[in-house]
Amino acid sequence: MKNQRLIFFLITYSIFIFNTNAQKVSIQQAIQQSNYPLAIQLIDKEKPTFDLEMQKVTCLKMMNNFSSAIPLLESISSRYSPNVYCLRELADCYQQVEDFNKSENCLQSALSLSPDNSVLLRLLGENYDQEGKKDSAIVYYKKTIEKNPADFVTAQKLAKLYLKKDQLEDVISLTNQYLKQDSLNVQMNKLSGAAYCLSHRYSKAIEQLQKIEAADSTYDTNYFLGMSHYGNNNYFNAIKYLKKVYQKDSTSLSNIYYLGNAYGECFNSPKAIEYLNKGICIAQKVDSVLYNFYMTLSTAYHTEKKYKEEITALSEAYKRMPTHSLLLYKIGSIYDIALKDEQNTKYYLELFISKIQQGVKDKYEKTGKDVDQMYLLSAKRRLDELKEKKLAQKNK
Repeated sequence: MKNQRLIFFLITYSIFIFNTNAQKVSIQQAIQQSNYPLAIQLIDKEKPTFDLEMQKVTCLKMMNNFSSAIPLLESISSRYSPNVYCLRELADCYQQVEDFNKSENCLQSALSLSPDNSVLLRLLGENYDQEGKKDSAIVYYKKTIEKNPADFVTAQKLAKLYLKKDQLEDVISLTNQYLKQDSLNVQMNKLSGAAYCLSHRYSKAIEQLQKIEAADSTYDTNYFLGMSHYGNNNYFNAIKYLKKVYQKDSTSLSNIYYLGNAYGECFNSPKAIEYLNKGICIAQKVDSVLYNFYMTLSTAYHTEKKYKEEITALSEAYKRMPTHSLLLYKIGSIYDIALKDEQNTKYYLELFISKIQQGVKDKYEKTGKDVDQMYLLSAKRRLDELKEKKLAQKNK
């Protein structure tokens, strides 16, 4: 009789263990099959454990149900001993609902348990970054790299932050340090090249960017290669790369402007005119941009000896920047020297003198000073000469 009871107990216990294990296997299968609602139903039938509840959190997060995941995680945190994994998951949920203060508190609590954890340092940096606290983000990104110099993701984010803040030397220092261990890293070479270009060290920028040119033909790589060759006055190579940029994005005003300018420097005025006019069509409502386009276009027309078109371009530039009164002198001089049109010469030189005498300041070439007195005296002298010429003709 005792043996029969023992056998019955063992059979019953075995069935219980089998069913329990089968249930757990079913949970894993449901998760693997992305059937998260079923997995949650199966988990809820089980006796709560830390691991099972964290699996439920995972399911809720995969369903983007952060409003349910957060109270569950807070409950887990209160019922179990402090746990870095749980706090990290809670911080992530708060980030997803853009409650960055609570996310920060969770990460700080996790760091108090594991102060040298580079992942937590990075996550806190990312939290500050998303919140717009860029200086704090930089502090924690730097701490992350100190703990883990091979962390490419953090190094890239830090370099991009430095670049946005125009801290070019910091970009160069950081990328150079990282490239010692991964010299062909495309993104870090690209950021290094951009920083060298923006700091006017064009040859060094070209050196960095040529390392990745074959592997990376993106907009940024070609743009900074083009701009670096442009900065080195190598306009033919500048055209080579800026044309590639134009093929990728035919609306980039900066690229179109320098491409047109490079053609002008290569004495290919027809191409310069073609691209600059394209830029003008795009930039109809941006006066400061249009001014630069019209000024460069006027130079291209001058090279082609298309003086009427040059005057039109200068007039359009003046409309956008009426404080640049030296343009009136330039227009008057073209009418005088190139077109021999005394009436328009007189009109524009008198208008130029009038603007100066009214105290209009000219910021041409960014001097911020009054127009050079030389131009004022020259205009007055030329008007006197035209007046004397007219009187002489009357007296004949």
